[in-house]
Amino acid sequence: MPARSRSRRVKNAIKKAVDMARKSSKKSRRPRRSASKSARKSVRKSRRANAYNQFVKEQMKVDEIKALPHRKRMAAIAKLWKKSGGKSGKKSAKKSSSRRRAGAKKSASRRKSVKKSSSRRRAGAKKSASRRKSVKKSSSRRRAGAKKSASRRKSVKKSSSRRAGAKKSASRRKSVKKSSSRRKSTKKSAKKSSSRRRAGAKKSASRRKSTKKAAKKSASRRKSTKKSVKK
Repeated sequence: MPARSRSRRVKNAIKKAVDMARKSSKKSRRPRRSASKSARKSVRKSRRANAYNQFVKEQMKVDEIKALPHRKRMAAIAKLWKKSGGKSGKKSAKKSSSRRRAGAKKSASRRKSVKKSSSRRRAGAKKSASRRKSVKKSSSRRRAGAKKSASRRKSVKKSSSRRAGAKKSASRRKSVKKSSSRRKSTKKSAKKSSSRRRAGAKKSASRRKSTKKAAKKSASRRKSTKKSVKK
């Protein structure tokens, strides 16, 4: 054998070994589906037996059909089913179609109910959103009213303080007027007292002058009497 053919065979053998190793590694990587297989078997068992399936089970018990391979066996069973007319199959097909229609109706009704529930949920969400908006508006209005009332209270306090200041200023003005009137009255009384003192001083001075004149007159009289006595 030539060397080239040997090298090709060796390369092909290596490729086959590599491919087999990859396939085995992929199979080992795949997760096991034991639970899913058991679930599938339980679903298959729970399915209702069709008329054709019952016919197949009955024909599988026949020795002539058992001897045939799988494909020929199924072909022979199908021919026998056609010869028998397949009335039971038609009935089962009708039943299955009616069942499918009923299932479609149920699914449609379920879809409608789901749509209604979704529409109700959307309407409820819209209502809740509108309620939230109204609550926000009412809270904002309350806050604005509270701010206005606070500003009004402040203005009332300011006006009351202004009124108190006006009252104080009025009382001060009254006290100033009273003090000015008192000062005026004291000035008047001081003037009166000073005029009285001046009048009294003048009177006392005139009295003193009159007394001095009387004393002088009495002294002159005494001198004249003394002179007359001496003569």
